[in-house]
Amino acid sequence: MAKGKPNPKGKTEGGGIQFERRDEVLQLFKRSAEFYEDLLKENERLRFQVAQLDQERGQLRRGLEGAGLLVELEKQVQQLEVERRSLLERFSAVEKENAEYATRYAEIEEQHNTLANLYIASFQVHSTLRFREVVRVILEIAINLIGIGRMVLYALDAPHKRLVPVTGDGIREALDFAALPTIAVGEGVVGAAVANNQRYVADPPLPDSNPLAVIPLVVDDKPIGALVLERFLVQKNAWSPVDFELFTLIGAHAGTALVASMQRADRPDFIPAIERLKALLAEEE
Repeated sequence: MAKGKPNPKGKTEGGGIQFERRDEVLQLFKRSAEFYEDLLKENERLRFQVAQLDQERGQLRRGLEGAGLLVELEKQVQQLEVERRSLLERFSAVEKENAEYATRYAEIEEQHNTLANLYIASFQVHSTLRFREVVRVILEIAINLIGIGRMVLYALDAPHKRLVPVTGDGIREALDFAALPTIAVGEGVVGAAVANNQRYVADPPLPDSNPLAVIPLVVDDKPIGALVLERFLVQKNAWSPVDFELFTLIGAHAGTALVASMQRADRPDFIPAIERLKALLAEEE
């Protein structure tokens, strides 16, 4: 290949290296060489300092050995190491106890919350004999304490053996009770739960679970209706332990409260006389 010839602009023909670029490369190599030389000098200086420190350490060691201080220091170090291990073991034991206490505290706090919710629910259910208020309390317990966004309350039409929707609640939609069908006792999940007087709960609840739960309302071991839970609130997607306790409370107490409020509605001015109360007590004996 023919060598390029310099042109007036300082370039060689055929795409050769520019003279200016060559000078920059030479300067780069020169700076690299100077930097490498500085590193060698610094390394030599550090090696000299290390040698001096080794010599001083050896002298100090010989001085300590001569004075008997090294042995004493080693004993103290060993003793401190034993104490350190003992403290670490005690710290680990205390840390474990703290973790157990924290777990136990969380369990107790959860139990207290459960008892508080059950107390509130029971108190509210029996706090009135007005039928409308009793129904409202039952629905509010399902909404506020369980986290239900849609539910229907069915009453049992015993002569025709069917469940009739009477009320309910939908947080994000109005319920059309006229469009809700009656359910024959023993038919489907709802009818079977009432017929068997057995609570039904979809556990775990799946996105297509409908209903989520069926709670028969019972008085003297006889169903008078059912509360059907159809959908969670947005922020809820699973059952909690207290929910099952509330299911039991609703099934046992809501039915009694509803029947008592209906009887009270039939006789709004009724107040039991002392003689009647005594007679009722005598019948119980």
